[in-house]
Amino acid sequence: MKQSLYQLFSQYGEILEIHCRKSYKMRGQAFIIYKDLNSATTAKHSLNNSIIFGKDMVSLIINF
Repeated sequence: MKQSLYQLFSQYGEILEIHCRKSYKMRGQAFIIYKDLNSATTAKHSLNNSIIFGKDMVSLIINF
């Protein structure tokens, strides 16, 4: 799954980390960490409301 997410999201910029858990509470959630904010913003606008792995994608950007 991480490899599929990497292939999909890496077209928008350099990815530092991908977190996806298999626990029941976190099922269906993944966190993609980009090197820069512009890449994250572009990915958010391009992929928001698309269907990924049979689920609607809802994105959120958190800037540290």
